[in-house]
Parts: sequence; C-alpha cells; structure tokens
Amino acid sequence: MQIIKKLFLALTRKERRDFLIVLVIFLLSSISVLAMTIEAKSEIAPIAGGSFHEGIIGQPTFINPIISGNQTDHDLSALIFDRLSNLATSYEPDKDNRVFTVKLKEDLVWDDNEPLTSDDVIYTINAIQNPENHSPLFKNWQGVEAERVSELQVKFTLPTSYVFFKNNLERLPIIPKHIFDKIPLDNIGLSTFSLRPVGDGPYKFESFKTRRDGFITEYRFVRNDLYHGSKPYIQDFYFNFYSSEKELFAAFRQREIGGFGELLPLRDKIGKTSNAVVEKMPMARYYGVFMNPIANSILKDINLRKALIAATPREKIITEVMSGEVTTVTSPLVKNLVNVGSSSVENDNYNPATAKDLIKKVVLPKGTTEINLTLIVPQIDFLEKTAEILKQEWLAIGINRVNIIALNPDDLVDRVIKTREYDLVLFGNVLENPIDLFPFWHSSQRFYPGLNLSMYQNFDVDKTIETIRKTTDENTRNGLIIKAQNLITNDAPAIFLFSLPYYYVHNERLEGVDSPLIAMSADRFKNITDWNVLRARVFKK
Repeated sequence: MQIIKKLFLALTRKERRDFLIVLVIFLLSSISVLAMTIEAKSEIAPIAGGSFHEGIIGQPTFINPIISGNQTDHDLSALIFDRLSNLATSYEPDKDNRVFTVKLKEDLVWDDNEPLTSDDVIYTINAIQNPENHSPLFKNWQGVEAERVSELQVKFTLPTSYVFFKNNLERLPIIPKHIFDKIPLDNIGLSTFSLRPVGDGPYKFESFKTRRDGFITEYRFVRNDLYHGSKPYIQDFYFNFYSSEKELFAAFRQREIGGFGELLPLRDKIGKTSNAVVEKMPMARYYGVFMNPIANSILKDINLRKALIAATPREKIITEVMSGEVTTVTSPLVKNLVNVGSSSVENDNYNPATAKDLIKKVVLPKGTTEINLTLIVPQIDFLEKTAEILKQEWLAIGINRVNIIALNPDDLVDRVIKTREYDLVLFGNVLENPIDLFPFWHSSQRFYPGLNLSMYQNFDVDKTIETIRKTTDENTRNGLIIKAQNLITNDAPAIFLFSLPYYYVHNERLEGVDSPLIAMSADRFKNITDWNVLRARVFKK
C-alpha cells in the first residue's frame, strides 16, 4: 500500500487525474460486467413466506367438501382438502369403462399425521351416498360401489359404462375416516370438525375469530408441512368475512385484504384502485330460462316456447346488463368451452316479428283466454335486470302478463328448484363436464336431485346421451353430441342466454394466479401452491 501511495504521489497532477479517471472507469465496468453476469445467471423468483388476506361475503357453516354447504364453505374447503387427482398415481378403467381401479400414492397423511388410505376413500363415498348428508356430490355417485382392494387401492364399479367417470374421480375430495368414524354419518354436519377441519390439502386450519354476536370475522390457515405435493409459497392464508359488497370493496381499497372474487366485472364497483389486478377466468357455467310445461300446460305448445326464444334479445342483455363481457349461449353446449364441431341449429336470431306470428298459432288450454306466465329469478342484480328486459320484450309480442318473482338464491333452490314449482325459472347450470348432457337433459333427471329443470323428455335424446356416455371413440362421440344438441335445440325446452367468466381481483403483491377453466369459484385455488407475495433474485438451476 505504501509503495502504491509513493508511486501515486510521484505522478504529475495531470497523470493523477488521468489515473483516477481510468480507475473509476475500470471499477464501473467491473461492476457492470458483474451485474450483467448475475442477471444472466439469475432470475426473479417467488420465495416462501409472507401472508395474504382474501375477502369473502358470507359465513362458513360446514368446512367439509362432501356436505351441502354454501359457496364460502366450498372456497375454504378447497385449501384444506385435496382432490383424488392429486392423491392418486393411476386410474385404470376396464375395457367397458364400468370398473375403475385407483391406486393412491404411498405415505399420504392427514395434517394431524394420521395415515390417509383407501379406507378414507371408501368412507368418503359412503358419506356422499348417504341422503341425510344432502351432499352436492350425491348425483355423481349414485349406484357406484367402492371396494377396498388394498391399503392403497380402491375399485369402483358402476351400474353401467361411463367414459366420463374419470372426471368424477379426479374432482373427488377425501375426508378423514379416523375423525368422523365415531360420528353417525347423518350427523357429520354437527361435528366441531366442520369449523375446525382436519384435512390433507396444502393448508391446514389454525384459528378463527368471531365478534360478540357470533359473526366469524376471520379464518387463518397456515402452510401444511405434511402436504404430499409442492408446498405453497404463502405461509399464512387468511379469509376475512364481510356482510356486504360495500364492506368488501372498502376493505380492498383500504388494503385490509389483498383480493376477492366475483361473478361480474368489478372495475366500475371498486373505483380507481391503482393496485387492482383483474384476472378473468373462463367459467363452465351458463344461464338460461328453463320452461316447465308440467307446472303450466300452455308451455307444452312449441309455438309459445319458440316465440319466447325469438323475442329474447341476447345482444341487448349483454350490452346493457353485462357490459359486453360475456359469451352468448344458444344451445346446451357452450361454444367456448367445447370443441366438437358446429350445430346445424341456429337459435340466436332475435326476431320479434317471427315471435308475434308464432304467438298467433298458440293453442290456449280449455278455459284459458290469456297467456300469463310467472318467471322466477334469483335476487341477483344482473339476473333481475335480465328478467325485466325479457318481460318487456315478451309483453311486446303479445304475452298478456309476465309476473316476476325474485327470491333469495338459497330459498329459490329449496322452494322452487327442488319442488319444480315454476312456469319459468332463470337459473345457472354448472357444467362439471361441458360435453356431458345427461345431468340436464336426460328424462331420468327431471326430478330433484336431477338438474333437468325443463322437465324435458325425448326418447331419442335419452338414447343418444346414454350412447355418448359409453362411446370411447372421440369422433363418433362428437357426432352423437352434436346430434343430441340439435334434437334438444329443435324442441326448444329452454332459452339459452349467456356464459360469463369469474373475476378475481387482487393487489400487485400477489403473483402466480392462473386463469384456468373453472366450474365453481373454489376452482380458482387449483394452483394455490404457485401463489406468492415474496420474490427475490436467485441463481438459475
């Protein structure tokens, strides 16, 4: 160091200045080269840690995926309970697609460290099939026999061939037998574990908070270190509960929560929030008006049904009510969800003149002098507005009276859908399998828990749908699907309206949210292990 100092002092003033300039250039160049080398060999990547708060309108009641709860229950269950698709290593159907053998992964455990085995799978099926539990999965598992082959293998035997059964298997959540085994199956919903669940998913229950009046304000989940799959990045996942949209939106603007989901576009509702990122997820669901000729015999006249369809202004509804951000639906198959070719039936032409001509051909039942209809609709803003537009258009073509009844969605299901007591009902069909027409259009599904809301009967359609479910060749199956679609559309049992996406709104801190096709809002958590709020530069592997 002394030698360098003496050499430096021996230089002239100009030489010292030049030396310092060269030294600075050298240092800056070295730093720049080092920075570029680090950047080339590294990347910004998510790291474990942090927390995230999601807001929900409503209250949890049964955090149990096989019990009929509300949407909040399903959302929370999605983080706690894993699906069979993630727990199994193989699905082996026989040549007739009637017997399926499933093998579980080894060393699976519940978050209390108890082993997860085939016994849990069989127990889950029994619980679903128990009518006392009113399971939302009941319709998918009627007549299915589950047999223990070994600790890791289960054999499922179906009453008939069903090529889409693998979809039911993959979506099946499993509940722990060792927790519920001593509780009668029909009392599962009364268990304390419905609010303090033990699961096998990427997160586990930690705690919840309530107000003095019993309103649950917060649920805290933490990363499940016993989870068999990739561990989630976010350490603590919170759900905050609110009574109204106003409270929810205010909480987001004030950054009390980092995200929330909704069925409608929300940019106009949350205001100018600079940190809002809106994810648009395609949803396997469509809305329509289902006509019940059993409740009102005048609807047996196909001229009336076709008149109502011709007088339905889908584009007007989409523009005025939905801000144009939805997809028009004109048949039982939603075009943007399936790829099976085109239907020969076009049923989306708004033509009031044709509708008026059809009304003139309607034969009124004996003792009837007017066409009076009642339309039941859920108390949801965009559906009520849709109903009002339909009413005005139908009155304009000669319908004498349209009475709109708006009901709380839960009441509508219990008092209307289950009993089939309606002329017309504006409702949404959730398509667990977008090309399986059986749940909504086979005559065997006319009564609850079936979903044939139009009480539709057509022998040719029944046979075609049954054949579709047994056909393994894709080209042959697609031809049959188009045939069934055309038959149904020609019979005009419903007015197909629109399909809308699911919107997930979150702040800029959250990354990793995917936008997959979802059937239910809880499906937004399919890739929850990729969600992250912390990131750092790390060297590439």
